[in-house]
This record gives sequence, structure tokens and C-alpha cells, in this order.
Amino acid sequence: MSALELHAESARLAVEDAGIREGVVVIRAEYPTRHARNGPFFDRPVLYASPPGNESVEDVATAFPGRPLYEAHEGRVWSVRQWTRAHQATLWEAAKGVRAITLDDFVPPSIGALVPVIHHGQNSLPMHTHFQKRFAKLPEGDGAPAAPDGARLVGYNEQTLAAFSGPGYFMVHPSTEAGEVDIDYTMVPTVKPTTWPPIVPNSVRLAPVIYGGMIDVMRGISSHVTIGRARRKHGWMDNWFVLVREDPRPA
Repeated sequence: MSALELHAESARLAVEDAGIREGVVVIRAEYPTRHARNGPFFDRPVLYASPPGNESVEDVATAFPGRPLYEAHEGRVWSVRQWTRAHQATLWEAAKGVRAITLDDFVPPSIGALVPVIHHGQNSLPMHTHFQKRFAKLPEGDGAPAAPDGARLVGYNEQTLAAFSGPGYFMVHPSTEAGEVDIDYTMVPTVKPTTWPPIVPNSVRLAPVIYGGMIDVMRGISSHVTIGRARRKHGWMDNWFVLVREDPRPA
């Protein structure tokens, strides 16, 4: 059984992108019936099923013995990339106190130390709107680096301007507001996953302009989606962004 990410327009586009020519596609979406269109005779090579949420793929397979089976989920990344600056500003305000988050929302407890977890980002800037924030958990135990203010996560920014801005390293700790998390550029880590770029302070190249003195305050939207707003000492900045956590693939 293979997994697909749905296009917002239709499951058919996701099926075409994946090169699927026959089989049964189980739709997992907020409104699954708008994707599950099979024609009047249900005799097409690819059929779309929209079972109840508590019905497993194995249950569906019993009704279609011998046919390839696929499971398609609504695409979180595609969806958030449709959100405008106004959407992000409104959502950040609306998310206050709704869904409490912890560091586990950025790196799940099942992930080991210094294993990268990618979050796909969409910001409110007029250009260079797509980026990634990559997070990892600090080692624990004897000889582990200190974790000030409960900052057990480290991370950096993967984006097109990195050659000019630097990697934008940060540490992550609980916010002063309950249920919120701070991505803190005033704290630079001393350890990182081996595949990440060299650690440099946020005081070189254009980094002071972009990251200097900045903290991103994060609020929860769903199990995989968080929204942030940047602030500096002088107050809140009119910059917002959304992150979608990618589930790490098994090794």
C-alpha cells in the first residue's frame, strides 16, 4: 500500500502525478466525497473510496480483492501555501490559547537525538516565501551540552538566501506564555547533526538584519501545523509564517 498527497483540486491529479493506472484510492480528507468521483458505473480502472475515518485500509481491501490499494491524504503543505499574509495574521491571533504546543510538536518523542526533522514553511513576505526550518533534539545525559531555558531543540533555516544570510541557527524552548514555543535566534547551538551546514553566529553577513535579536513565537493549529510571528526587543514585527512538519521516514 502506497501513500499519496492530495491536490486540493482533485484526487485525480495526485493519481496522475504518481503514474497510477489502476487500483483503489482510499481518500482521507476533511471532505472526502468531493475527491471520490467514480462515474455512474464504478467501472473505471482507478476507483476512489471514502470510507468512515474509523475504517482501516485493510477493511477496504477486503471489498476489492486483488486490486492495488493506495491511501491519499489531503496535502497540508499545498493547503498552507494558499494562505495569504492576511490569512496568516488572522490565524496567528485566532490560534492563541486554542491548541497548546510543546517541543514535541517540532521533534516527536519517538525521534532520537540529532535526527533532523523537516518543517516546510510559508511566510508572509512578498518574495522568497517558501523555506524549511530543520529541527533536531539535543543529546541528553553525561557530557551533553547545556540546555539553557529548557532549550532542548536546535535548528536552522534552509532557504534560497542562505549564501547571504547564513543558516540562521536557533534554539527552541518553551515560551513565557503557556502553550506556546519560542524559536530563539539569540541562542546559537554548539552541536548539530553532521549533515547540517557549519554553525555560525547570527552576527555575520546579513544575519543581523534578518535574524539579529529575533524570537519567533509559535502557536498550534493542528497535529502537524504551527504558526509563528516574529518579535524583537522593540516589539512585534509584522512578519508571520506557517510550518508543516514532515513525518520522518523510517530508516
